[in-house]
Amino acid sequence: DSYYVTSKVNRGTLTNDCSAESFRRRLETSLTRLKVDYIDFYHLWCILNVESFESQCEELYKFFEQAKAEGLIRHIVFSSHMQGDGLAQAVNSNRFEGMLLGYNALNYRFRQSGIEAAYDKGMGVVVMNPLGGGIIPQNPKTFEYLTEGTDLTVPQAALRFVASHKE
Repeated sequence: DSYYVTSKVNRGTLTNDCSAESFRRRLETSLTRLKVDYIDFYHLWCILNVESFESQCEELYKFFEQAKAEGLIRHIVFSSHMQGDGLAQAVNSNRFEGMLLGYNALNYRFRQSGIEAAYDKGMGVVVMNPLGGGIIPQNPKTFEYLTEGTDLTVPQAALRFVASHKE
């Protein structure tokens, strides 16, 4: 009760087999490795563009729904590196309850419209790479503008930047 478990899968994980049996095997492997009966947030993963979103949904989404109906997944979510318009399209498909995406001071402009679409729908958003994969703290002079008027370090200010967006 004190934590949430998340995992992810895509059509290309280990094999290109998109059958129900393959998906079920991968899900059961995750459940066994994590030593849980269900996964709170299961991500349709590695969605790079609208085409991969549509393809993965076509191939895997029905399996996600079946696993949710069986109680093996609590929430169907997706993980993406798409631009904002693609993210908004995924949000507006009404298939998902949340999304995970890279969002930071380097790329926020490219993701903002997708995050706003999620916010407008009440969809949960989780951020990965809030420090740009280490680029931001490794280049403090470039990102010192984030610290203006504060006594924060560049990494602290970068995290504050991400958290300051209500979406």
